[in-house]
Amino acid sequence: MCTCGIARQPRGAALVIAMMVMAVLLLAGTTFLTISSTESQIAWNERAATQAFLVAEAALARAAAQLSVNPSYSGETNIAISGGTASITVAAAAQQVCATNVGRDVTTTGRVTVQGGPAQAQLRATVDKVAYPMRWAAYSAVRNGVVGWINDPVLGVPVDRTDKEVWLREGGATDSFHSSVGPYDPTANRADGGGLGSNADVWLNPNVRIRGDIKAGDTLVVESGASVTGVRSQRVYTEGFPAVTPATAPTTSLTVAANGTQNLTAGVYGFTTMTLGDDSTLTTSGGIVTVYVAGPVVVGNRVTLGTHPATNLRLIVKSDGGDTDFTSFKTGEDFMLHGSLYGRNTDVFLGDRATIFGAVVSRTIAVGSSSNLHYDEAISSQPLCTGPSGKYGMLRGTWREVIP
Repeated sequence: MCTCGIARQPRGAALVIAMMVMAVLLLAGTTFLTISSTESQIAWNERAATQAFLVAEAALARAAAQLSVNPSYSGETNIAISGGTASITVAAAAQQVCATNVGRDVTTTGRVTVQGGPAQAQLRATVDKVAYPMRWAAYSAVRNGVVGWINDPVLGVPVDRTDKEVWLREGGATDSFHSSVGPYDPTANRADGGGLGSNADVWLNPNVRIRGDIKAGDTLVVESGASVTGVRSQRVYTEGFPAVTPATAPTTSLTVAANGTQNLTAGVYGFTTMTLGDDSTLTTSGGIVTVYVAGPVVVGNRVTLGTHPATNLRLIVKSDGGDTDFTSFKTGEDFMLHGSLYGRNTDVFLGDRATIFGAVVSRTIAVGSSSNLHYDEAISSQPLCTGPSGKYGMLRGTWREVIP
């Protein structure tokens, strides 16, 4: 009888395989946990970096507010802001915009605690007592229509200005150009950016052509035959315009006789009043001329103010005081302006066939028939120094630096 041996079956292989599978799963799980933990940390770091930036940004606003209250404010360290801490340093601005040298370079550092060390962000900016209001061909700063009755030299009769804070008579037109390209040219240098605005009403007579937008804080009246290429809006938010005190105290009046010519070289001037006779001219040379006028401006027929480009003449007429403290800027026929006119407390009356190369922002504006307002887009970023009573606010050259 033959006895045959039977081979023994392998034992333990299943355990080895199971252990290998478990090792692979453990490795995968560990990898997934590590990735998840890393992604979570990255998310927290990103959140902390963003929060640090916002803390630094809030510190900039705090610095501007503190400087408005105390011009000698020099900064703070480790102040608590929105779940983080901030440090602020203040120094005289390396580049001054206003003659009063009130600009301040501000550096803020925001810190937020996070695992692995604090997240930090740094912002640097210059705060100044400046505003940039010249963004319209014409804008009326009056609010709530509280103006009263004023004698209108265009019509020669009293007119109730409470219902017409911006008023363009028959045949008027607005558009825009950019003086860096050259003088206004209806073909080569013209755009549809001649917007009008008012914190109260806007009134367009027949045959007025507005190549731009219109914004009325209260009522917009567009009579039959008038046209507007841009957006029309009424009863919308109002714009804020700062009070401006003269950088140079007005002591004398400026008078240019009929047929006379007066040139102003680059600099800052202050006058109590301005009077220009028929066919007179006021020119500028050498750079930017800033003229402050405390009282009324009376301009005759066929008068030219300024020289191309409009960025070289800045007229600031009565822009401080209360609602009832105002003056007027009145012109005769065929008036021409190369420049910006800012009169927060000034009522502006432009005679028939006036031509503006620049912009007008004032208390109220009445424009005579067949007048043209060519808004110079180059003055949209023109700074307006608000003087000692102004508030710090506008930020220039802000940038972000993330600190490891």
